[in-house]
Amino acid sequence: MLKEIIDVSKADLTQLGKVYHLDRAANSGAGWESTITSDTPVRENCKIGFVRSIQLPVSVDKMERHLTTKEAMMAASDDIVVALAPASGEKADDAPDMKKLICVLLKPGDVLVVKKGVWHSACYGYNHPAMYYFMFEDLNEPVIWTKIIDGPCEIRL
Repeated sequence: MLKEIIDVSKADLTQLGKVYHLDRAANSGAGWESTITSDTPVRENCKIGFVRSIQLPVSVDKMERHLTTKEAMMAASDDIVVALAPASGEKADDAPDMKKLICVLLKPGDVLVVKKGVWHSACYGYNHPAMYYFMFEDLNEPVIWTKIIDGPCEIRL
């Protein structure tokens, strides 16, 4: 099923997560500008990862989730797209549902913090291969990739 890509600033993320727009400078000095999140996006004992990904179009047939921690995703230098689906429960046999899945566009400076239990794909480059960072609280939870109900999800420009 083909899904529309929604700019993260226009997406309803009430059930899915929170967005920080760090490209909107709050502080500045001689030759620099910066912004810091207003609260702690992810708790202590965090790890940071870096991913190189292919560009759209992609066919996503599986998603992952974390029941015990949030995960933050940050575009490094180019626009990226991620598929999200609401938490479906905490049973091992739960799965992401295509009918509830959305695809959001993140621009450099956007930080998406995915809530606990929310299904998410890897991120993919919007116009060309891209790189992104992710951060999570390390609780040694196993990562299980689960097939999308009525999937796969086709993400295209």
